Amino acid sequence: MFYSFFFAILAGVSAAVRGQDGSPRCRCVPGQSCWPSDVEWKSFNRLVGGSLIKTEPVAQSCYPGDTQDLEKCAYINKMWPDQDFQTSNPIGRPYPYNITCAPVDLAVGQEPTTCTLGSLLVYAVRATSRAQIRSTLLYARQRNIRLVISGTGHDLLGRSDGYGGLELWLHHFKNDQILEAEVMLADGRVITCNHCENTDLFRALRGGGPGYGITLSSTIKAHPNVDVVTAHHLQIAPLEKTEKNSDLLDAVSVLLQMLPDLNDAGFSGYGFWFRNFPTVFVGNATSGYSHGFWTIDIGKDEAEKAWAPVRKALSKFEGKLFINESWASYSDYWSFYDTESGLHDPVGDTAILTSRLINRESLNYYTGVRDAVEVISGKSDEFHSNVVLLVSGGQVFKDAKDKTSGLNPAWRKSHYALISGTGVSKTASLAERNRANYETTFVKGTALKKLAPDTGAYMNEGDRNDPDFKASFYGDFYDAHLKTKHKYDPSNVFYCPTCVGSDAFIERPDGPLCKAKGVKMSRDLR
Repeated sequence: MFYSFFFAILAGVSAAVRGQDGSPRCRCVPGQSCWPSDVEWKSFNRLVGGSLIKTEPVAQSCYPGDTQDLEKCAYINKMWPDQDFQTSNPIGRPYPYNITCAPVDLAVGQEPTTCTLGSLLVYAVRATSRAQIRSTLLYARQRNIRLVISGTGHDLLGRSDGYGGLELWLHHFKNDQILEAEVMLADGRVITCNHCENTDLFRALRGGGPGYGITLSSTIKAHPNVDVVTAHHLQIAPLEKTEKNSDLLDAVSVLLQMLPDLNDAGFSGYGFWFRNFPTVFVGNATSGYSHGFWTIDIGKDEAEKAWAPVRKALSKFEGKLFINESWASYSDYWSFYDTESGLHDPVGDTAILTSRLINRESLNYYTGVRDAVEVISGKSDEFHSNVVLLVSGGQVFKDAKDKTSGLNPAWRKSHYALISGTGVSKTASLAERNRANYETTFVKGTALKKLAPDTGAYMNEGDRNDPDFKASFYGDFYDAHLKTKHKYDPSNVFYCPTCVGSDAFIERPDGPLCKAKGVKMSRDLR
């Protein structure tokens, strides 16, 4: 198995606290002599104006011990899927990468298992000023503590976590659309980057992922409102459930082939399909396809004309599939967004993901598309989800000429992204999680790479374990981004998994973040 091999490699890396040059090989973690004392943490808390938070698992009240509170536990269990609830806690995660203290539904007799922080942060600073940000940054460097920056955006790859670390929580600190950014570097300096100043950093921020500095503010391009937005809703489900639901997957494959033409006609949006789902998904069926697509500043008549060939192609499934479509029109962007955006969808579950950008050339042959759909839809007994992100084309293609964009060039030729995800139970064992990881990376991920070998992946909803993550997430820009990383963060203060330069470190199986063997880095981490 991949993970047995992976952990064997990690175990072979020196566990020494210090390297031969005397510099720390690992970030300091609780329990070590280098870890600040309670008195020192209190002193640091005064330095940041009382904003230091000692974290505890969100669902800790559900477990036996001094903090157990059954009423609070019931509330947490009820609110766990609420995004605002999750983001109101420094270690709350709308889409947690790993749950080591699951909420317990005591009302239905669920038994608590174990509760630990796991890979979550030990302390957090609720930073609302630049002074607090700088003080936290410099303290982490001085004490050789892992620093993690997080805001309110969702993260599905665990990049907002960090065992034994200190979090800069920017919850209340107010790509092609960014015109300028102010960034605090690892040494505490603040610089401006835009199309004219520090253009290498500006390029990295616009598509090169996190890990270069702390963005304090940004200037975003605004667009005028529109007079019309047309939305299209489609639902497809088997009329009779079968073991493989082959007719459904045939129809999905036909639809996937036709998406580039829809995209060129101005369509964008999101689609979902399940071979099997634990509850009713479409109509009365536990399998199906559903999408919400839309055209911005394009009326219904023009949108329907573009959709007509798809309707005709799907008509051959009449008598086998339930197919229902509807249209809605909005007189401005904001009424459309408020109705269609899904702002209040439930969160709080873990999904193991892989993704691939899909260009027109990869869809030339139906058999190739259908083979990929068969694999990524999962086995008949799996509850596996797939998502279509029809979010490229149009201006994304036109902006390929922007020399200060660091976006993976594969986006400039791919019409959409396919996301394939396996849900993991809140109480899943390590073995169960490892099986899901392996299936995602080496079965479903491999099938997607076979379908579109010359593109890449969507890093924010991609595979953390992708052995080719550099090419998949960054494409030909990786080396340029790495040069920028070394220029602005030479001591590698900012680390996150799959980020540029992340292979300078390994995360040991027991938690600490350590320098990879053979990596030469600045002795002065402070």
